[in-house]
Amino acid sequence: MDKRIGTYIRKARIEKSYSQEGLCKGICAVSYLSKIELGQVHASQEIIQMLFQRLDLYYETDSAYLKEVKQSIEECYHLLFHAFDISKLKEKVLNLKKNEKRLSSSPFFLDFYLLENISILMKKDIPSLQTVQEESIQNSLHSLEEYIETMDQRQYELYTLSNALLYEKEELFEKVVKLNPCAFYTDAYGSWLFIKGKYVRAVELLQRAYDNALQEGSLYLALDAKFSQGMCYTSLDETLMLESFQIAIEFAKALQKEDLVFAAYYNIATYYMEIGKMDVAYSYLIQYEHKDVLYAHKMAICLENLHKKEEALTWIHKGREYENINDLDMLMLDVVEYRLTHENYKKDNIYIDMLMHTFERLQKERAKGFAYYHLSYVLEVLEANRKYKEAYYMLKKFSQKF
Repeated sequence: MDKRIGTYIRKARIEKSYSQEGLCKGICAVSYLSKIELGQVHASQEIIQMLFQRLDLYYETDSAYLKEVKQSIEECYHLLFHAFDISKLKEKVLNLKKNEKRLSSSPFFLDFYLLENISILMKKDIPSLQTVQEESIQNSLHSLEEYIETMDQRQYELYTLSNALLYEKEELFEKVVKLNPCAFYTDAYGSWLFIKGKYVRAVELLQRAYDNALQEGSLYLALDAKFSQGMCYTSLDETLMLESFQIAIEFAKALQKEDLVFAAYYNIATYYMEIGKMDVAYSYLIQYEHKDVLYAHKMAICLENLHKKEEALTWIHKGREYENINDLDMLMLDVVEYRLTHENYKKDNIYIDMLMHTFERLQKERAKGFAYYHLSYVLEVLEANRKYKEAYYMLKKFSQKF
């Protein structure tokens, strides 16, 4: 018998205030129930079913269904560890969730809930989850804590990573990489370090992830690791940034990941914008036009600095029309538009308030690079208003990210 079933029975018994004597009366001996709960005996399906019935639990015994679920679970793990396709993983998990009652009373309930949590947690663009999602995952992981002793190695590793991502604990990332230094876990750790602005350490982990991915034959993970490495180098080294992104672009083209081809060109352009080479940045942006609000934002800034005001405003208007825009994106566009339409914006309180509000939100809601890019505009305003001390502390604060 699966040891997890015994743990499931014990948990339900305690929740429903059953004593062992009360639960097993007329079914089996107390000592035998104790062994079932500890996973020390292989109880018959008949006994398990009777215990489940008394606890008002459902126990799945359909062999055809269980075989189908097992296959689906393994496909989910493949999507996660090898194909690295989080979108397809989410689709697969949602499909499984349609029969959650049956699944939650099968030997695969742990795998399902772990995969469901990780499919939500594997988000790199937003450091924090929505409150409802976060609470849901917290509750799920807390309930799964009861089953730690019954988890197999793969489940425990995924449980550890889920906690690392949710609670942002570096020691848990280190733990899971020690448990299994495969490409997936190493890439997850390196990518998290990148989001946290710990670029030097991230580069090291991502190189290991890239090497491991090639050895494991996972080209999608190799692409992800090399792309993230390129992102790190945008804050460290121009030559290595270009080399990393070029490799990522070749992988992305071969794997038909057009969104990542665009993202590579976009981030190279962003790098050159940060160092004031707007003409070079523009040359990268126009290579791969994209209907995306952040692309429109970058185009507007490039054209602003190339003194092409009308073209810049055109891109502001385009950006506002895209479906994927949110209120923070809108604020970023508003800041650029205000500069374009107000000559003396540096000492304009409306602009200053708008910029500082946007800057504060970017620090909380986006990866560090977003706030860092807007730092130059914040310093520009502080200098124009002779707030040199504030500018110094702001610059000092952001220099610590390296």
